[in-house]
Amino acid sequence: MRIYSFWALNAPLNAHEMIAQLGELLAAGFDGVVMQPRFYQPPPAYLSPEWFSVLNTVISAYPGAAIYLQDENGWPAPSVDGRLLADEPALAQSWVSAYARHEIPALATVVGEDGDCVFVREWGRYADTLNPRTAARFWALTYHPTCEALADLPAFHGFFCDEPQFGPLDDGSITPVNATWGAIPWTDDLAAEYAARYGDDLLPRLRELFFDHPGSAGTRRHFYELCADLFRERFVTPLVEGCRARGLAWEGHFKGEEHPYFQLWFSGPCTWLYRAMGRVGADMLERIPGERYFLREAATAIRQHGLPALVECTGGGGWGMAPSHYWSYGHWLAMHGIDQLVLHQAQYQFTPLAVHDWPPSVPLHQPYREAWPTLLAGWRESGVDVRQAHHPVLVIVPYRGLMERLRPLERPLLDVHAAVDYAKSPGGQVNRSILQRLHTLDSELLGYDVVNERDFEADAACDNGLCVGTCRYQALLILPGCVLNAQAEATIQQAADAGVLLFDERDAPVPDLIGRMRQQLTLPITAATPFPAAVGGEVFTEGAQSRLMLVNTDPFATATVHIRCAGTPDPLAISLLPGEVKRGDPRKLAREHTGHTVQCRWQATRQAPNLLPLDHADAVGATRRTCLFSFNAVRTLEPGLQLLSLLPVEGIVLDSLPIGALPEAACVAGLYACALPVPISTGGHRVMIRFAQPWDDPTPPRIWLAGEFAVLTPQPWQPGPHGTQKNAGPFTLSPLSTEAWKGSELVAEGYPFYTGSVRYEARFTASEAFYALGLAARGAAARITVDDCDLGWCWGPRWTVTASTPFASGEHRIVVELTTTAFNLLGPHRHRDGDPTLVVTSHFTGVRDFAQSDDDTPILVPDYHVLSAGLDPSLTLYGIEANHVY
Repeated sequence: MRIYSFWALNAPLNAHEMIAQLGELLAAGFDGVVMQPRFYQPPPAYLSPEWFSVLNTVISAYPGAAIYLQDENGWPAPSVDGRLLADEPALAQSWVSAYARHEIPALATVVGEDGDCVFVREWGRYADTLNPRTAARFWALTYHPTCEALADLPAFHGFFCDEPQFGPLDDGSITPVNATWGAIPWTDDLAAEYAARYGDDLLPRLRELFFDHPGSAGTRRHFYELCADLFRERFVTPLVEGCRARGLAWEGHFKGEEHPYFQLWFSGPCTWLYRAMGRVGADMLERIPGERYFLREAATAIRQHGLPALVECTGGGGWGMAPSHYWSYGHWLAMHGIDQLVLHQAQYQFTPLAVHDWPPSVPLHQPYREAWPTLLAGWRESGVDVRQAHHPVLVIVPYRGLMERLRPLERPLLDVHAAVDYAKSPGGQVNRSILQRLHTLDSELLGYDVVNERDFEADAACDNGLCVGTCRYQALLILPGCVLNAQAEATIQQAADAGVLLFDERDAPVPDLIGRMRQQLTLPITAATPFPAAVGGEVFTEGAQSRLMLVNTDPFATATVHIRCAGTPDPLAISLLPGEVKRGDPRKLAREHTGHTVQCRWQATRQAPNLLPLDHADAVGATRRTCLFSFNAVRTLEPGLQLLSLLPVEGIVLDSLPIGALPEAACVAGLYACALPVPISTGGHRVMIRFAQPWDDPTPPRIWLAGEFAVLTPQPWQPGPHGTQKNAGPFTLSPLSTEAWKGSELVAEGYPFYTGSVRYEARFTASEAFYALGLAARGAAARITVDDCDLGWCWGPRWTVTASTPFASGEHRIVVELTTTAFNLLGPHRHRDGDPTLVVTSHFTGVRDFAQSDDDTPILVPDYHVLSAGLDPSLTLYGIEANHVY
């Protein structure tokens, strides 16, 4: 497994700073980076000689790294930062819309009429990826100068292309199509290509694409296959082959891969594109894995054709994402054969916008960044080879049957982020039935691969059984709606005659499909009862042994699965804590290991000052340079408090006292610190801050107070959503208590916004030798040392470390360094979901977008939400007999 970080180039470049940051990412264990110009602002100018000079210097500093460059300033490709259409407006994307006659726009370009329906050609702001000149122009403007500047560097491995599509483009905020009955993709010679390939005139058949007619099925099937072909032939293939000729890789992913219905609107069947790329690419944002279909599709391409696979992942996970989330997420992807991960993302400059912009959860700005080498090494050590997975069933998915039912009017109803919401139309119902059938196979642990009709026709063969690529199958399941040619039908019959089990549901569902599969297939491990929806399972064959891999993708709920092994009469119950991963012999997985518990009296020491956010909810006035904040103290605080800011500060006025411009100093990674050299008296205070530059964020700048104080509230903290604690305040500052600080629960002890690490030290007595040790902890990660032996990092849900040699009975000294995430520092603090598992800019501002449901519940609520952190006094020690602690 190879692991990269997205590295957002979001500010003017400085080669010295970039070399240092890249070194930090490589030291954390990453194999390299994908440099992502994230709507980059000069200097130097994007794609200028000076730009390439800086990149050349940075990439040359690490010749052993693997470095890719995203081929666009932002996304989706191909815009060339707007230059492509500025140079050649004729390459603008276009579509044909169907309007009611009385709704035709002024000066419309009419291409056909049919009764009250008028077909109008319209143009947008995206490039026409169906036009062969677009790829050539994109290459000339972006790829050619990049290759000239960087291709000779050993570390430069190629390009990352993000979300190209044939549209019409919809970026989630602007829907360009407002026609009565929707729109279809178009390009200048599309009708001529249709006639050349299918021997028919498309223009008289336009109505069949928009409305259901006797000829609609065939016309739609041909049309959407043609769009997919032109996108592949004219945009994807030229870029892939151009890179390949120069020894470079073309990585990335296309828009809309989550399931067949989503794919067909934007890019066509993904496997058709993977074959052209010679690799698999996908996009898996958010914290909890979503739709499994397209990863099953990716795993099929890997198994059948040996393609490498890269996934861009975790971009919307938010600041609350901890190593435990990454751990289960990485294993869930590996279970599907993904061998390259691009973690999304590290920001080059930690600006206010960087906090909100699909927040980065990788090393540069997380308190647990020192745990990354352990996390990434663990991924690699426990990786799996999907080609050893036991998949006896091949499922033919009805892409053509879905094409026949697509109506452009449905398109605006599609959630364009992950397509979890879409029309309850004939096409939508077919897609739902596909996913429901496959989810049943998943829940029953019946290993399967998926293939669309066209790939089956191209690759399937009968060789004393059913073969596709390098895979051989015991059974074939044909889903309703599949449309296959005569050659494919003959192959299916030959396979059935050779003993392949045939389950054909085109005419009617197969009665007791699951039961028949269980009885007739060779299955070394099966589910005794269906798995919970959040649990993913896979059976791998390692020599003569079959091993099970389980991932509980739910970070909040414990799950129990019941499985049956061949030759074992009784089912085995295997429990999975929230977010837990287990892999191995099912008999061992079902054996819960128990240890003995000892109590510690921790001496806790904070490694950073306490914090109180004075965010936009506390601002009583704002301009684009000056902002007013307030806070309260219940007792006088000594001088030494600091104001922390994401922006450099030019001047401060505390109440009526001008503090002036103060030198900045690093206090928390990426933050400026300005000291307040006066005591803070009891009562309310106002702080007027003038920043050195205007802010371009939709909310006023973030400000925190930092120092040795406790944060008090009139009401106790209460349990909140997604594992948070909530409190509406108001928050007041108080001097620290003279009592010993325990650190068992930071929120309740007056440190709800504390960000950083806490050092715990204690002595304990073991009654017998022990091999492993488990904490009762809350936080992000912990580093454990016993008797000066560094046992490394651990995290939830088990919080367990294992020693290479056992510790003897007797007294021992233990030191634990417990770290938090950056959520309590950065939020979003007042979001209704607490710590959302999908975090986007609107969660900080309260503006509704694709991440919100359709109800009218306010996005922002009065309560602040924070994540608990602390360490209980109990330790669990595991003996040598139970040395395999999961």
